[in-house]
Amino acid sequence: LRVALIHEQGVTPESLATAIEAPLREAGVVIAERLSHPPRSPEWPALVQRLRAAGITVLLHAAGETDALALL
Repeated sequence: LRVALIHEQGVTPESLATAIEAPLREAGVVIAERLSHPPRSPEWPALVQRLRAAGITVLLHAAGETDALALL
């Protein structure tokens, strides 16, 4: 698995990503990318292109509902 952790900039989303990252690394999962973005980011196309280039197979995204929908 090649996992990407994406989170909105802010205390709660960053804490969630950190909490998820440690056990994944302990399990031997490759964290290929860990990226943060501002709320309601206009940078989705560049972010998606970066994820595709990294060969991500699993995406974990800690953010608000509107950001998750925009990413999809």
